[in-house]
Amino acid sequence: MNKFAILKLKEFFIIIILFLISSKSFSNEFEIKAEKVNFKKTENLIIAEGNALAFNNDGKKISSDKIIYFKNKDLIQTFGNSKFIDSNKTLTAENFSYSVASKIISASGNVVFIDKDKNKFFFKKFTYNEIEEKGTGKSIVAKTSDGSYLQSKSGKLDNKNKIVELDNGEFTSCTKIKNKRGEFCPSWSLKSKKIIHNKKKKTVTHKHAFFKLKKLPILYTPYISHPDPSVKRKSGFLPPVIKTIENLGRTIKTPYFLAISKNKDITITPIYYFDENHIYNTS
Repeated sequence: MNKFAILKLKEFFIIIILFLISSKSFSNEFEIKAEKVNFKKTENLIIAEGNALAFNNDGKKISSDKIIYFKNKDLIQTFGNSKFIDSNKTLTAENFSYSVASKIISASGNVVFIDKDKNKFFFKKFTYNEIEEKGTGKSIVAKTSDGSYLQSKSGKLDNKNKIVELDNGEFTSCTKIKNKRGEFCPSWSLKSKKIIHNKKKKTVTHKHAFFKLKKLPILYTPYISHPDPSVKRKSGFLPPVIKTIENLGRTIKTPYFLAISKNKDITITPIYYFDENHIYNTS
């Protein structure tokens, strides 16, 4: 191959690389629409007010009462009734900032995050990295698609590995979560220093946990792991059952399901009577 052909080949590859870079840049570029749009050339920013909408060729949509697009910083800020949508997640909040380059969202005020599996998370503050698919937040309430309910002061989401990790949190699978005064008061819950919900393995692990009936802690364990509510057949504790039986008083059943083989299993059910002797049932 002569020098002229090599030079032409190099030019061809340079053109291809520049095209790919410009295509990527173009797909990330956001178009802005609103009732009122103001472009400040000296500051290179766009201010959009009234049903403001920002969208790009990647399918990302941002809507809000007001949007400011800092083009030099590649940063979008929203103010009031803010919403971020793409193909696998939705985030709503009062306000958020979105770094177009690093793909990091920082949201505050009534934050609701819904992932592709329809798990719903509520936060006071939340930061999410789209590239790593990881987020951290404060004042968390999680309602997952498997029927779990979790709440915590702080925690982390790892959507790539489908793990929710909460600090100083509570877990329950009860359908009735709050009492008449709006307080967190299910029939039973596990209050733990650390909760790890692994949705791939379908397990919930607790460290330094108290088993609570209503608001009353009755049992402590340094470690406990159980299947999440989506699991139909796996060894582990089943949700406790609390009943009041006439003449016997209040009772608690804490069944343990043991899967012996594919077609054999046994359930051991300790029954605790507050006013009578305890018994054990097997089936």
